[in-house]
Amino acid sequence: AAHRHYGHLATFGEGDVQMLGFENGSFDLVVSFETIEHVPDPLRALDELKRVLVPGGILVVSTPNRGVYPPTNPYHLVELASVEFELELKRRFEHVRILRQHVHMTSLITDEEGQGAFDPEAELEISTRKMIGAEPGEELYAIGIASDEPLPEDLNGIAMLTGTVAVKDWENAAAAWELR
Repeated sequence: AAHRHYGHLATFGEGDVQMLGFENGSFDLVVSFETIEHVPDPLRALDELKRVLVPGGILVVSTPNRGVYPPTNPYHLVELASVEFELELKRRFEHVRILRQHVHMTSLITDEEGQGAFDPEAELEISTRKMIGAEPGEELYAIGIASDEPLPEDLNGIAMLTGTVAVKDWENAAAAWELR
């Protein structure tokens, strides 16, 4: 599917993240979202992700937060709690920043231009306010950004509005989730 839809933009391949088929220092940036929980040895996967980075390269890696993420995914072999995940990244990299991802139901109030914006690259000139907080460690996913060189300071987060959901549909989904 990736070749079909995006083959003109990138090269795709299949491999084992615990034993990558690339030379040491092959990449300036490695992005691995929700991968390491699917292998028997996620720590070996982190070692491999670091190995293929050039010195000073940046790793962006995410994983579900064990204890918060529902324990119902049969494809997750080993999940790490966000504190364990951060510790393992700090064992491998000099500089680590953890971003915390959680799904929030959002209400967007915008003008006609914002309402009609379809370009995911276009930033809306809006401000975001949270109505409820959560402590670090209560996030659904942890995203680690790591390097042996200092990281950019402006990595504070982003809100992405991915679609509209009828409130009744959301309530039904939440009720089904609770039943599980």
